[in-house]
Amino acid sequence: MEEDSIPLKLVERTAQPRRLGELIVGQEGLKARFGKWLGRLHRRLFEEVRGMAGTKGIFNWEEIGQYEDLSEIIPLLPPELVVQRLGAEKAIEAIGAEKAIEAIGAEKAFDASVKGMGKDAALEALRAGMSPEEWRDLLRRHQPEGPEGA
Repeated sequence: MEEDSIPLKLVERTAQPRRLGELIVGQEGLKARFGKWLGRLHRRLFEEVRGMAGTKGIFNWEEIGQYEDLSEIIPLLPPELVVQRLGAEKAIEAIGAEKAIEAIGAEKAFDASVKGMGKDAALEALRAGMSPEEWRDLLRRHQPEGPEGA
């Protein structure tokens, strides 16, 4: 297999010999030039050679992302994998806290927050965000009615 024939071999619809993949993956310059095309046009061969090469990723996705629209790939990614790789904090930062709360619902978000921090800490956090007058007014409005609250 000659390097000059790689572009023609890549566009052929027929199954490609393993040595084509070995040639591309085996040389850094060829990997950079033809690796993404091998992955797109001959996926099975790409997977076989990638496993054989013992590498997790053949592509430099940052570099590819500068020239290719990677948005086609995003819907194919499992959301839990994306959040796991990003981390919950970074995922929420990307979404925006307000949108995340809107998506889950304010009541569920509040319940989860109170459950996570405890009722006393939640009340203290609420009180810390209010003036003394606002806090007294809130307590007065939510005081039980009846002999104890009179």
